[in-house]
Amino acid sequence: MNRKDSLKQSQIPALERCADTYYNWLPGILTSFEFPYTNAFTEGNHNKIKVLKRNAFGFRDFQRFRKRILNMS
Repeated sequence: MNRKDSLKQSQIPALERCADTYYNWLPGILTSFEFPYTNAFTEGNHNKIKVLKRNAFGFRDFQRFRKRILNMS
C-alpha cells in the first residue's frame, strides 16, 4: 500500500482532499525545485500597473497613461 492509498483510507475528508491536491500538483512541485525560475518580476510589474490604474482613474490621454506605466517600471 502506498502513501496515497493510506491517506485515502483514513476516512478524513479534509486529509483525502489534501492528498488529492498534493498528488495532482506533484509534477509542478518537483519541477520548481529543479529550475530556479519564478514569475515574481512579471507579477510585480502587473501589480504596479494595477495600482497605477486605480490611482490614475480618469486619465484622458492614453499615451500619457502608457508613458506613466513605462516610466514606473
